[in-house]
Amino acid sequence: MDSLIKKTHHKYRIENLVFLDDDDPEKNLYVNEINQVYSKKINIKLFINRLETHPKRVNYLAKRCSGDLLLAINDDNLIITNNWDSILDIECSKIDMKKPYAIWINSGNKYPFLHCHQPIINRSWYERLGYFYSELFNFWYGDTWICDLSKRTNKCLLCKNILFKEFNAEAFPEEADLTYLKNISNSNMEKDIDIWNSSLLKRLEESRKLLK
Repeated sequence: MDSLIKKTHHKYRIENLVFLDDDDPEKNLYVNEINQVYSKKINIKLFINRLETHPKRVNYLAKRCSGDLLLAINDDNLIITNNWDSILDIECSKIDMKKPYAIWINSGNKYPFLHCHQPIINRSWYERLGYFYSELFNFWYGDTWICDLSKRTNKCLLCKNILFKEFNAEAFPEEADLTYLKNISNSNMEKDIDIWNSSLLKRLEESRKLLK
């Protein structure tokens, strides 16, 4: 949240939707921090609910947002680039925003032009598919799904000048929180791998929706 506030040029244009699990043991601390600190600095809408998978949480928020561009940011992400939103405006002027597009920022991974950990989708993409992350999965593969569809349809805009850093639990074990540990203990990673490997026909079907 601090990096979002510090690095965004037009903060009034950002609609920040926050989802908290209703059984989070630190829920009240988060609510107080948002209400007493961050709500005074940026537009925030807070939602407290219980949904069993990460894609369902993201889609819950996506359904309630009004922006032209949708970006899912987790609590292990930092925005590195100053005025990233102004750069994004310039980059998006290169495409027809009435058509579905996924915007790939530089998320710091080894192969930046093959995958993006933080893909942004435009409103047209969301409306064409009706979701941000595929709800086939439990926790992983949401970003991989978007990247796969954007490569298959050539609906991809590369924005290598916008850098985000992800402190994911695989690379930074100290970042593992209760949500991550719960998914690991339930073997959801293995389940999601199996789902991904059997999802080709569905990905082809969803790709055709983006090309209509």
